[in-house]
Amino acid sequence: MGSISLHFEDMDKSAYLLRFGEKEHLEQIRDGAIRFSKLSTYRCIESGAIGDGHEGVESIMHGRDIEELAFEHPSVDTIKFNHTNPTFTMIDIPNDDPYVFCMTYFTARDIQNKTFFDERIYAEEKWDSVLFITDPTGFVENIKRSLSKYSPRFHAVRYLDYSKSQDSLDAFTKSDAYKWQREARFVVHLGDDLNENIEIIDSSSIRVFYEPVQSVIIPTNEFIDGFYLDANGGIA
Repeated sequence: MGSISLHFEDMDKSAYLLRFGEKEHLEQIRDGAIRFSKLSTYRCIESGAIGDGHEGVESIMHGRDIEELAFEHPSVDTIKFNHTNPTFTMIDIPNDDPYVFCMTYFTARDIQNKTFFDERIYAEEKWDSVLFITDPTGFVENIKRSLSKYSPRFHAVRYLDYSKSQDSLDAFTKSDAYKWQREARFVVHLGDDLNENIEIIDSSSIRVFYEPVQSVIIPTNEFIDGFYLDANGGIA
């Protein structure tokens, strides 16, 4: 395979998207069919490269100056806290369980600094290939178009220190223990009326059909070893 020249608008904000996995699964994505899974699914995965037990939970911080704090939510019983010391608490919100699809992203800065690929990528033996989306803008737009009825969101994940108070946790937050993943994800809440672009796989997964964009599947080891800066400062 020849070289692929990459164009970045800047060093830090514009990015390309990747998906590591088994070749046959990546071929489905390349050809226009993506599997989304419920956020709660990833809380149960014990793989260090994928799961996070705190996916999609809420957090509160209550301090010494409050004798009692009540947490209320339509889907859970009211919880009251009595305390004398500052306490950090995470609470699962059961009805906030959107479907997500996750990818890795990288910027020009990541390549320049050689900080993009982490050795833990190799920990997943089944990740023999990588889907390299060479038209990331079109990819995101086409998926959003297929799910436009449900107002999908796409954003980079925020990595937080869970030992400290956090203002908010949502479907785009994870523990900073996973910061090496450099993850961006689609998040969508579905109603009961599914459009023609969605197929139910099982109780926790759906398949979303979208218009494919330019992309290429490359063996993982070849892809990781293949980045370099050319003589003109470009990236290939």
